[in-house]
Amino acid sequence: NLLHLLRNMAPKVTVPLDFGIENLHCEFHGNVVLKLHGGEEKRANSLILSYHSSVFVHLFLELHQTELEVEDFAGEAVKSFLGALYSGEILLEKHLFRDVNKLCHVFKVEWLAGRC
Repeated sequence: NLLHLLRNMAPKVTVPLDFGIENLHCEFHGNVVLKLHGGEEKRANSLILSYHSSVFVHLFLELHQTELEVEDFAGEAVKSFLGALYSGEILLEKHLFRDVNKLCHVFKVEWLAGRC
């Protein structure tokens, strides 16, 4: 079963890991849509996000979510958050700190929360 496989596989992946920032917002690999403030949408890959967080595993595999509303956060903060999950590095501007930190805690991305 895929859910069992992912739950067992995720701890074996060492994050942060560079999954290739060029794959963020890819039409081919982006099977999840994050809806940002102002109607903007960002595509991401559920598997890459799930490597970082059991919350994502729950949302995508158990609840079968394909869209996430993150309109409560600044769009640039969501983009920085996603960029960090794809690249394994965070380039954080001071004015985005609070929202990126909240995203880390909402989605329980521990390695990134420790760097914010």
